[in-house]
Amino acid sequence: MQKPPTLVSLTAKPYIQHLQEGFYDDTKVATWIVQEGICYNRDKFKEVGIPAPTTYSDLGNPKLEGLVTVPDITSGGGLANFAGMVYAAGGDAKNIGSGLQLVQDLNVLKFWKRAGEAVNMMQTGDVAAALLYTGWCSVIRKSGAPVDAVLPKIGADSHGVMKNGWIGIVKGTKVPELATFYINQFINKDFQSTWAPAMGVIPASQEAMPAFLSDPVAQEFWLPIEKNLYIDYHEADIPDWTDKWTRAVSK
Repeated sequence: MQKPPTLVSLTAKPYIQHLQEGFYDDTKVATWIVQEGICYNRDKFKEVGIPAPTTYSDLGNPKLEGLVTVPDITSGGGLANFAGMVYAAGGDAKNIGSGLQLVQDLNVLKFWKRAGEAVNMMQTGDVAAALLYTGWCSVIRKSGAPVDAVLPKIGADSHGVMKNGWIGIVKGTKVPELATFYINQFINKDFQSTWAPAMGVIPASQEAMPAFLSDPVAQEFWLPIEKNLYIDYHEADIPDWTDKWTRAVSK
């Protein structure tokens, strides 16, 4: 497994105070947030006579066989969505068997490698539900498809999975001042207010949240992130997860 780069301590961070607690430390800052969940076609669910999903296991309804797409574990959304299923099925980072069984119970049409594949299948009506982050579901809604987003129930208190992107300065860079400038520009209010809504992600900067929530679809699909499950992947053996996933879905 490739060793992660060593990061240097960040300095001159004027916009850090506008990030939520836990979204920065001495070497890195969060630049975006997504909420992984279920995007479903309400008309197709009505057509087959089943209610809107509230859990991952609802996608295992026999009437949805061949109408569900799930991210492959190697895709951008793969780890977070699989982790959500693991925890929803009663497992944890070191015990993933129940999550693997849940994946097998869904009768998935396709395990997507790129989110665009799932978006296209939802837009064309080839599937009735996809595991996607809410920003992608917003894009699908705005294209005219009758979709809604659900952050599935996970355990007693959580709904959906929160995932964020991090940025830091690699040790040894010849331009640390320029790198610091770039990071500060990335997390400032003006950039985040424009960039995050356009990308369908939740801004890391709290100053930019009003711009994000001014979009009625984003506001409809959004849930305060403290209600999401957050996964600590330091406890997970990712190569082992990937190996067991590959064997389970290839059966």
